[in-house]
Amino acid sequence: LMQPGRPKGRMGLIQTYTCFSVLLLVFCACNTARRFRQNRQQRPYTLDDAFVVTCSSTINMLAMINMLYNVLFIVGRVAQRRCFGQLTPDELKRVQFCTSNYVLFKLVVMAAIVNAHLHEVMMWMLWFAVMWFLRVLITIAKLRLKKSVSWIMASSSSSSSSSSSSSPSSS
Repeated sequence: LMQPGRPKGRMGLIQTYTCFSVLLLVFCACNTARRFRQNRQQRPYTLDDAFVVTCSSTINMLAMINMLYNVLFIVGRVAQRRCFGQLTPDELKRVQFCTSNYVLFKLVVMAAIVNAHLHEVMMWMLWFAVMWFLRVLITIAKLRLKKSVSWIMASSSSSSSSSSSSSPSSS
């Protein structure tokens, strides 16, 4: 996902965030494996045991939610590149404005209204992230549609005015 204007030696935001997320997930996996070794039991471990041990730690939950955010971010960038190509500066400005408003509003809602456990807050944040993802894609599509419609209207009005001026008038 290299951008054309960036030097080849620098990592982009997506690559840096992905590396951070993978390292955090590996750290948490090693921590979980260490906890499994410390709590050896007579019976074999099941998938339920692994899930309980993984979700019992706050850092593991944060790492899993962070990885889900990372996957959502990458899917969003791929969808944006596949469906819309490179964003224009106007579209990029609009997406940044939409994102900042959405994030600030959701942070206020989460801080002021929700008084729950960390697991519930994380699930709400994940739900809000999915809704933000869809909202941004809809905003880009809406801007492209407006641009296409205005271009079609401008080209049809210019072609109709040029055809009416070139036709001879009969009297």
